[in-house]
Amino acid sequence: LETYKNKYAELTEPAEKVFFRVKEVSARVEAMSALKEKLDKVVALMKKWETTMPQVTEDERNAVIEKVEDVRKWISEKEEAQAANDPTTDPVFTSEEVPLQTKD
Repeated sequence: LETYKNKYAELTEPAEKVFFRVKEVSARVEAMSALKEKLDKVVALMKKWETTMPQVTEDERNAVIEKVEDVRKWISEKEEAQAANDPTTDPVFTSEEVPLQTKD
């Protein structure tokens, strides 16, 4: 029984890593798409607020746009790094990290 448990653990660990990488391929794409869509909505909202929300200053809108550009830069860097990464190694970033980019 002990031999079985050891062999099971030995085989399960690498398999779990493979399953995680496979799951992350589609999860990262979905997370990135959702984030890009959210960023586009924020930019559109800032443009709309130029006329509909005069109490929001240009500086405040520009600060938001700057943060959006920072997140877009992060997206670009991570996508390039992931594309250059060997698919048999751990991902450069996970789908769980993507939504956290809008929390600042």
